[in-house]
Amino acid sequence: MNRLLRFNAAVWFIVGIAVIWLLAGPPLMDRWAALKWKNIPCQISADKSGFSFSANGGRYASSRFNFWQTNNTMKLAFDNGSGQSNATCWVSPADPLRAVQRLDATTDWSNSGGRVVPAIALLVAAALITLFSSPKRKGGEPA
Repeated sequence: MNRLLRFNAAVWFIVGIAVIWLLAGPPLMDRWAALKWKNIPCQISADKSGFSFSANGGRYASSRFNFWQTNNTMKLAFDNGSGQSNATCWVSPADPLRAVQRLDATTDWSNSGGRVVPAIALLVAAALITLFSSPKRKGGEPA
């Protein structure tokens, strides 16, 4: 019984850490970026599907509007013309490939499905592991 309790505690501890990382990561990154990243001018694309910016002597494009989305910033092989800046973006001074257009992960959860759904799945899996790992009595009933 003691061994089972330790196993279940380990499962819930690992799942708890993962859920905290999944759900608290983007708001914490917002705070980090506000303190450490550069706020630079950028240009939102005409179809509003991404933005481009210049940093560290290069031109970059991204469709990552906030930290709930995955990072897909890329360096452009050629400068397609910077155009008129119509917004500001947050860019890591150490790595311009890490950029977001808005620091709003605490207020805009519209893109959080890629993290909320796995967090819920982990909690359900932990509950099922706990439920089905309980010891059985001779009659087949849980102890």
